[in-house]
Amino acid sequence: MAIAGYEKNTEQCRQKCKKLRAEYRKAFAKISRASDVAASIRDMQASDERRQEWEEERLDRRHRVAREEALTGCHRC
Repeated sequence: MAIAGYEKNTEQCRQKCKKLRAEYRKAFAKISRASDVAASIRDMQASDERRQEWEEERLDRRHRVAREEALTGCHRC
């Protein structure tokens, strides 16, 4: 290759390609892990929102029952 005007030999080119591929794989894996973490966070937030809605509904039911008992004077035994 030196005769053709190239300064690098085939082994150097192969090593550089190998290094670039490894860096790409690492970067891709890092991005993939980051998106997995983001998805987990979104899932946890959605779960928290559902739990909060459920608790609000439960409290609303309790308040309705208490209000009905107060209006009717009847207590459930």
